[in-house]
Amino acid sequence: MRGPDRCKAGSAFARPSHLPCAGFRCRINACSTMAVGVVESSYCDDRVIVNMGQERRWRLQLARFWVCLSLLTSSATLFALAARWWWPFELLAHFRAQYVLLLAPLAIGLLVAKRYPVAVLTGGCLIWNLTLVVPAFLDSPVDVGRSVELRLMSSNVLTSNRDYERFLQTVREENPDVLLVMEVDHRWSQALEELRAEYPFGSSVPRSDNFGIALFSKSPVEEFRVQYIGSAGAPSLQAVLTVGDTTVNVFGTHPLPPIGHKTELRNEQLLAVADLVGVLTGPTILAGDLNTTPWSPFFRDVLHRSGLRDSRLGFGVQATWPSYLGIAGIPIDHVLVSDEISVIGRHVGSAFGSDHRSVITDLLIQRK
Repeated sequence: MRGPDRCKAGSAFARPSHLPCAGFRCRINACSTMAVGVVESSYCDDRVIVNMGQERRWRLQLARFWVCLSLLTSSATLFALAARWWWPFELLAHFRAQYVLLLAPLAIGLLVAKRYPVAVLTGGCLIWNLTLVVPAFLDSPVDVGRSVELRLMSSNVLTSNRDYERFLQTVREENPDVLLVMEVDHRWSQALEELRAEYPFGSSVPRSDNFGIALFSKSPVEEFRVQYIGSAGAPSLQAVLTVGDTTVNVFGTHPLPPIGHKTELRNEQLLAVADLVGVLTGPTILAGDLNTTPWSPFFRDVLHRSGLRDSRLGFGVQATWPSYLGIAGIPIDHVLVSDEISVIGRHVGSAFGSDHRSVITDLLIQRK
């Protein structure tokens, strides 16, 4: 069939008489539109599939990251159980609060991602860390009967810190009755003499090796001793104060940091101090930068051998180092007290240029 005959009446492509082959052209246009629609629909479907594939890959990568982070944190939790055997394992024991903050959301995320075996491991480590951290928030009040109040402030000022006035202002704001200062060199010793009008009692042992120490008191000091305990040769201070009508034993110490062979020297000093404090009678306070956290087994040894208790109980973690991390740091500055003393307040002071924050404790001392 040739020419116009293809558009004859009654055919599928019939045309009006006044338009040559109009139906044929419309059908072609309709077919073209349908073809374009099919192509566009196919393109959209491909994009949806690509987006779904990208989202699936993103979720898979996120789940893998959660698994890796969880395994690392859980491994640190478990290795910390061997803290007595190797000093790097003890370093891992100092971050129990951080492990809790990491493991809690990880456990939830892994459950949502249906990574059940790792989620179970994560949940178990989370529970274990919680058992170690939560007691710091539980109060254990001690009734000492008739008592006298005493505020003690323990501060590591950092030998290289030269912001003397800022620290002196902090002391005047906190207004402690007893001030224990660590890392005192000769320049710090001279700067602290400005406090003599308010703190006429006590003395300092300045050193240039970050282990100088000083004690200042508003109350009379009946006895004052400088003791070099352990092989490290770092000085500790032992004083007997008259507070009201009673006497209080105050012991200040600052052992070496637990790095390498210094860990053994630290442990030696801590345990020797604990033994000395353990035989003292009457109200007793042990304070200082102990270079360990409450989660170290060696800290627990100090509590056991000295018979003292941690003043943090009921007041939270109270991180002191490093100062710039605030509450994200770790608590290595401590005040330990005997059963004749009740802790009615405890807080961490503001930063003053040191890498440590001060610990300020409000105590009730049992009267004779």
